[in-house]
This record gives sequence, C-alpha cells and structure tokens, in this order.
Amino acid sequence: MAANTASANRDPDVYQDPERLDITRGSPPAILNFGGGVHYCLGSHLARLELTEALRVITKLMPNPRQTGLAPWKGMAGITGPITLPLEFDVGH
Repeated sequence: MAANTASANRDPDVYQDPERLDITRGSPPAILNFGGGVHYCLGSHLARLELTEALRVITKLMPNPRQTGLAPWKGMAGITGPITLPLEFDVGH
C-alpha cells in the first residue's frame, strides 16, 4: 500500500475549492511527514538537526549548484522524486 502524495492538501472535505492554489488559506492541517499524535516519530528532531547540518556542510563544500540536464521523475505510485539529477558545483572552500 502506498499513499499518493499528489493528492496531499486536496481533500474536498477539508478545503473549499481544493484544486485551486491558495497560499492564503487559513488554518492549514498539520503536516504529517513524521506521523502524528501517539505515532509521531521520536527521531524527528534529530532528523531535522541532521538535515540542517548536512545542508550547511554540503553548501559550503559544493557552492553554486547548477542543474546541467533533465531530471525525469518517477511515476506517482509510491515515493516520488527524480530518477537522476545532473548537477555541477563550483570548487569548494
């Protein structure tokens, strides 16, 4: 079983006119990337801290990232994302 992330935030029971992009919508529901309630991920704070530090180091070592080619995406079933992401960087510090 997989969740279709393309349907996120498009629930007509939650949003009036869910297909319309509206960045001013009030009272957005909670983002459930790390679960929710009693099932909330115990490692969420560590994961955010690790990601923050990793991005700080990566951007220092590999400045000025540039996409050098196409980034085709996987299908919408399951976890989506680019199949490849060709990048170039300037020489690091």
